[in-house]
Amino acid sequence: MIFELNNFKLFYISVDDEIYRQIGTKDSDAYYQRSCEKQLLKTKRLSYDFYRKGVNIAGLNDIICSYDGRFAPKQYKGNRGLCSDPEGNMITPYAVDKGNNKDSTMNCKCARDEYEVKVNHKAFDVWDCNGFGNYNFFQCKDQDTRCNCIDGDGSVISENIPFDAFNKYLKRNNLIRNDVCEAMADSLNEKLTNK
Repeated sequence: MIFELNNFKLFYISVDDEIYRQIGTKDSDAYYQRSCEKQLLKTKRLSYDFYRKGVNIAGLNDIICSYDGRFAPKQYKGNRGLCSDPEGNMITPYAVDKGNNKDSTMNCKCARDEYEVKVNHKAFDVWDCNGFGNYNFFQCKDQDTRCNCIDGDGSVISENIPFDAFNKYLKRNNLIRNDVCEAMADSLNEKLTNK
């Protein structure tokens, strides 16, 4: 429809309510940025402004975004690797010192899943996390009667293992539970990546 008012043409466009609600969201805007992308862009601009003035500021560009524009599960604050929720809030108590040999293996997948269950009420079992926010490779439920080997994504990669029998096997062969399950997970991962 076109209206005329004092020689000005006004256009009235009927907009679907659903489309109107999407304005300024990812679905409607090619330049839409999520919280991590916005924060990363701000720090890059600030860092560049100081660089132009001859000042180099360390630590501003420590933000890591995932592919979907949210904060990656692992973030750095100073010399500490920490687990983060998708909005950049730290998930405690998971942390590791930067440069520690566990720093390179820290993936925070267990911490993220734990967060999703607690905060967003996602309905799936979460196994136990280690101190770095990763899944423990050997896990037991039901008062240690149902034990399994778990991969790095929290998926069960073994049948139920009788706890007592497995411990006897480990003791007899001088093995450590977590190491056996980790080797199994690494072997499966290697087979999948070589296909």
